[in-house]
Amino acid sequence: MKGFKDTHAETHVGIELQMVLDAFPFYVMLLDADHKILLANKAIRGDLGLVPEQIVGEYCPKVVHGLEEPYPGCPLEEAIKKGHGVECEFFDPDENRWINSAIYPIRRRTQDGKEIFIHFISDISEKKQASVEIEQNYEIQTIINSVLHLSLEDIPLNEILKRVLDLILSIPWLAFDSKGSIFLVEEKPDALVMKYQRELSKTLQMKCARIPFGKCLCGQAALMKEIQFADCIDDRHQILYSGITSHGHYCVPILFDGKTLGVINLYLREGHRQDQKEEKFLKAISNALAGVIIRKQTDHKLKRRETELEIKNRDLEEMNSALNVLLKKRDEDRKELEENVLFNVKKLLMPYIDKLKNSKSNNRQARFVNILESNLNNMISPFAHTLSHKHFSLTPLEIQIADHVKQGKGTKEIAEIFSLSIRTIEFHRQNIRKKLGLKHKKSNLRTHLLSIQ
Repeated sequence: MKGFKDTHAETHVGIELQMVLDAFPFYVMLLDADHKILLANKAIRGDLGLVPEQIVGEYCPKVVHGLEEPYPGCPLEEAIKKGHGVECEFFDPDENRWINSAIYPIRRRTQDGKEIFIHFISDISEKKQASVEIEQNYEIQTIINSVLHLSLEDIPLNEILKRVLDLILSIPWLAFDSKGSIFLVEEKPDALVMKYQRELSKTLQMKCARIPFGKCLCGQAALMKEIQFADCIDDRHQILYSGITSHGHYCVPILFDGKTLGVINLYLREGHRQDQKEEKFLKAISNALAGVIIRKQTDHKLKRRETELEIKNRDLEEMNSALNVLLKKRDEDRKELEENVLFNVKKLLMPYIDKLKNSKSNNRQARFVNILESNLNNMISPFAHTLSHKHFSLTPLEIQIADHVKQGKGTKEIAEIFSLSIRTIEFHRQNIRKKLGLKHKKSNLRTHLLSIQ
């Protein structure tokens, strides 16, 4: 092996070392401090299409990379400087892959005193891609959680739309332009209304303030309920204006239970390639935003309903107040009427009753005068009014008899007033007692009647 002492033992060790290196599926080399290749495994030889004699002893950057100086990112210079192993990862744009490059000193030297290093070069593109996908998926989930959390905050829906669009456009690995907008469906069911925009021209804001379903890319997304992609201005771009620059779009419908709630409109640079991963992310964001919109709209409806109920409650309270005023006024009018009737009866009728009673008349006429007086007293008696309201089961005659009992008149006197027999009056008195709940004989009817207000 070139660079080592040419003895049988060293040759045997070199052969065994070559076999060990050939067992690795990735690149493995032995190098000296001047980048001279001392040994290369089968993976390198196979990829380069060279035999060992064409590799061993050659300048590594020249053989592997076709360079006259070290390849940018080669860790050998750093390992020599630091005196220990070095590892690094870098992206090779020519091969479109990620490389892990590691080099370690093996504590041996060549015949001319150069330190020997073992160099490992492996393709880690799949591992790197998996790591990137994990990181991106985590970032996507974080953003979706942030969107869902917005529904719990006490902020207007327009502010939520602003934050969602800003979140989407802030993701570094998505090649979106910095412009976009979000539309919602409002009162008119087949039209989109722009609710938030970012960096759109005044002209475009006016032209796209309201877009019917089916018009332009956003209207197509709303109508078809599918993502509309464009990598340039094509025939579907129906809204044009002077000075428009070529661009692409992702127009993502916001759907809930098969119904279009709105559209997320994102701008792309011309020539952007359609990407399933991007569309999957945008659908996830759209679904999360749909839930937020539904919740906010439901909250808004509930608050509006609460406001309506509060207004109706206030109206009812005002109506009740008005009714109370009317009822009070009615009571006042009733009292005034009663007072007028009482005044007229006492001042205009009762004096004549007294004159009739004092005049000479036969018994029959006297009874009629007494009956007339009794009926007039019943008319003006507050007790009769109270008793008729509190005890609806009393007949009019019973109310009149009860009033005379209250005045202290006896059964015989009451019988004469009504031209009824004493037995009939006693019968009515017993009925009055039963209806008033006076079951005990010791209970005095007049005392009980006097207690009724």
